[in-house]
Amino acid sequence: VATAAFNLDRASVLQALCVKVVLESGVLPNPMDLGTPYSLDATFGLQFLQNSSPQGEPFDMTLSATGLTLAHPTGASNLQGFYTTVATPTLIGAVSVSARACLILPGSSATSDVCGTGVVQSQAVGPLTITTTGLANGTVGASYAQTLQATGGPGSYAWSLLVGALPPGLFLNSQTGAITGTPQTNGVFGFTARVASGSSTKSHALSITVAPAQRFDFTFDLDAEGWTLGGLGGSCCAGNWGKSTWLLDVGAMDGKGVIQMDGTGDPGNPNAWITKSFTLPSNITTLQFDVWGHNRDGADARFIVRIFDGAFHTLDDEIIVGGPDNVLQIFTRQLDISAWAGRSVTIWFEQDDNGFMGHLPGGHEQIVLDNIHIRP
Repeated sequence: VATAAFNLDRASVLQALCVKVVLESGVLPNPMDLGTPYSLDATFGLQFLQNSSPQGEPFDMTLSATGLTLAHPTGASNLQGFYTTVATPTLIGAVSVSARACLILPGSSATSDVCGTGVVQSQAVGPLTITTTGLANGTVGASYAQTLQATGGPGSYAWSLLVGALPPGLFLNSQTGAITGTPQTNGVFGFTARVASGSSTKSHALSITVAPAQRFDFTFDLDAEGWTLGGLGGSCCAGNWGKSTWLLDVGAMDGKGVIQMDGTGDPGNPNAWITKSFTLPSNITTLQFDVWGHNRDGADARFIVRIFDGAFHTLDDEIIVGGPDNVLQIFTRQLDISAWAGRSVTIWFEQDDNGFMGHLPGGHEQIVLDNIHIRP
């Protein structure tokens, strides 16, 4: 348009022709690390309605920012409408730059009122940091689950071990940072965890302490070790009949203490018993014990093991056949209690004699217990 020949203002003519200033491109990295300077490049152009391709022109630039500082918030673009500055995030979260470009009149530095605006947006994140400062202890045979945590960084996380190793049986998920599995060996296991996010990496020294397998062991060497001893008693009988008693073994097993459960000499189920309550660790699978029967008067001792979790469940119910009177029959038993792992229960050992398997009342039998182990 030959504006000078007709004494016309170019800006007025452009406005009359419905020409507008548009942001062709604006680039900020996404996300941006907090406190890190980044180049901000923006290109404006004149767009005619009858021509969708903007035309490069020089513009006077005014920029304002939210959550960023700008090295050059004002200045002039080049002749093609390209302008660059440096933007540095100062806040975590959404950040943006609003740019106003006004056409510079040809042949002068004067700015016209033909202007346009554009907004460039991004997200600012904090510096990459491993926030996990410690990990829970584990136990051999018990399931383990912990997750490494990080914040900041420009993208997704990739986890690895820089130095050291996890306890045998544990594994690291490189995408989620989850450490899961079942420890197989006790001890203290140190390692350095590494996380990468984009081009950023961080590492942190950690350790996992694995305790030996949780279990309960009762040898009864000195006393009943917290077990509750009970029995019916018997009107016909004296001494320990119908009772459970701690006493020194006479040498049948280890020569130390045992628990003896004596029959009543009268029918009864049970005659005598011992009980103890537990919260079983999650790795428990087995109830093991030594038991022997001391049969008298031609009768056989009946031995019962139950577990109570709100209802009674029978784990073992058998006859210890003594053969000749006063002959000890010794057994080591192993019962599966994995169904109750992690639960609160009461374990019962019971003795019953008289009138069972065709034997008449009047016999007096004994069950002796030793070396009870509740273990994985």
